[in-house]
Amino acid sequence: MSAWKEELPRPNSLPHRLLDGLGQLVFPPHCIVCNAYVGRLPDFHLCDRCADELKVFDSRCCHRCGIPIAETLDNSNGCPNCHTRHYWFEAAAAAGPYEGTMRSLILALKFGRQQLSAVPLGLLLAHRFESLAWDWIDCIVPVPLHWLREYQRGFNQARLLAQELSVRIHKPVLQALRRRRKTPPQTTLGHTDRLQNVKEAFALSHVLTLHKSFGSDPLRDKHCLLIDDVMTTGATLSECARVLRRAGVASVVVLTAAR
Repeated sequence: MSAWKEELPRPNSLPHRLLDGLGQLVFPPHCIVCNAYVGRLPDFHLCDRCADELKVFDSRCCHRCGIPIAETLDNSNGCPNCHTRHYWFEAAAAAGPYEGTMRSLILALKFGRQQLSAVPLGLLLAHRFESLAWDWIDCIVPVPLHWLREYQRGFNQARLLAQELSVRIHKPVLQALRRRRKTPPQTTLGHTDRLQNVKEAFALSHVLTLHKSFGSDPLRDKHCLLIDDVMTTGATLSECARVLRRAGVASVVVLTAAR
């Protein structure tokens, strides 16, 4: 069994186990991805086959942008993906590649409104976080959605992932950012257009702005973990990190479910 599967939560108390077993008899759990019956991993909401197909990254990734680096690749001049790019965050990592079961989970969460997908994704994020030894972070900051898009979807997927991760690594979630304007999806744009698309698109949340107006500064000198579902070029995450750094944050690192 993979290391991340060994960390699955299990009901502790006898009443909990009895109620859980009764609930599964009445409402048998089904896999989020393929709808097959879930046997060994009901709390994970994935069948064994889909869980086994999940791929996770090892340590051979660029510490700056999170992309996997092949052992045979010559990166003496820096990562070929990011050595010419400027990021406002110090480091980035992802749990796994955007393919297979991982891609299905993210699509089910974002567009299928399957909020239970945040549970296995949160566990994968926690497993990756522990491998990075980033225990020095102070808080988790989810990338915000525009209020209209969040209203239409019913939730912000990055916030759900941040909350799942928070429970597992015992770091608070801070709603530090807001999206000032609705932007076209980044998936339709190239790298240069992505940078322009998100420029000045984020700001501090109204709550934090109010704190600052009364002389309080919850972000000053904090080390923040920025969370999102997918990182592609890093334009959105870098712009979010820029706002945080300009607000007095000491450092920003990025963790996403997929890369």
